[in-house]
Amino acid sequence: MIETLTKCAEEVFCAGSFGEGLWLISTFMQGDFDLDIMLTYKNRLVVERQDIPLHKCCQILRLENSTSYPGYATLKLPITNCDAEYLYGEDFKHELKDSLITEGLSVFPECIVGSINTTHGPAKVIDLDWNFFRDRSSEILPALPKTADLVRGIRCFEWPSVADEWIDRRRFNWPSIELITEIKKMGCDVVATGCHGSSTHIKEWRISFVRAERHLIHSLNDAQLKTFVLLKMVFRSRVLGEEFHNTISSYVAKCSFFWLSEEHDGGKWKETHCIKYLWLCLRKIRYFVDEGNCPHYFMRKCNVLHGKLNDEKKTQLLSKIDIFTDIS
Repeated sequence: MIETLTKCAEEVFCAGSFGEGLWLISTFMQGDFDLDIMLTYKNRLVVERQDIPLHKCCQILRLENSTSYPGYATLKLPITNCDAEYLYGEDFKHELKDSLITEGLSVFPECIVGSINTTHGPAKVIDLDWNFFRDRSSEILPALPKTADLVRGIRCFEWPSVADEWIDRRRFNWPSIELITEIKKMGCDVVATGCHGSSTHIKEWRISFVRAERHLIHSLNDAQLKTFVLLKMVFRSRVLGEEFHNTISSYVAKCSFFWLSEEHDGGKWKETHCIKYLWLCLRKIRYFVDEGNCPHYFMRKCNVLHGKLNDEKKTQLLSKIDIFTDIS
């Protein structure tokens, strides 16, 4: 218990292409890489099945899973003298002050933090200026991100029950038992964003597995990694058209890659077959679109495409994929 509470400290976690170690791809593509940063709150901790008593230095929040929208939850406050029963996600988002933004980007001393562009889900989109590199490397400057997505989350050091199926799922050999054990110990995070269409979205939180996802990417063999890079290039270059990519996010592509790796034993993939695996990933996305359901890789019952498709749009997107993947 004490070990868990001492872990409840401020942390800067890098995700996206930078955190996954793939940002150099952008140099070859002459495009931006995505920089996602999560700041975890030092005075709050989420639990679900553990019993941890009240602590004077750390507020313990109880995770209660949504029965209507898997992958989302509410955070119940401890019993105190205050009137509030839950910590509202919508209120929490406003706690991301300028000082915290500067703190989050302090891992990049060469970067000057600009203005806040907009809000994207739970993230603040921040303008970046890389003056340090302006006179030093004309080659690297174009590949540096123009913006960063900064999210403030709360750590949960236990594996959430909504993802128990991932632990026990029948699979071939990827991910390995050892890798699953390592990832389970990482737990998860919660970020302040509610489910689209939910009547209680202002107090909802989304369960996030960015640490688990980064660990999986770091474990890929060469064939898997090259396939994943190719898939990212397809989505980065937006070759399927603006309408397609505005609807089908790169996260859907990542889910398709994880599912394909699991179902086709990714640990045994060969580098000579990367184009085939890329094609299979795209056809997997087609299947998800056709079904109107892209299962989250760690939370099978969570639909990543929830609220994004109607029949007309589905037909248009399927046509785009069919044309792009036609090998006749």
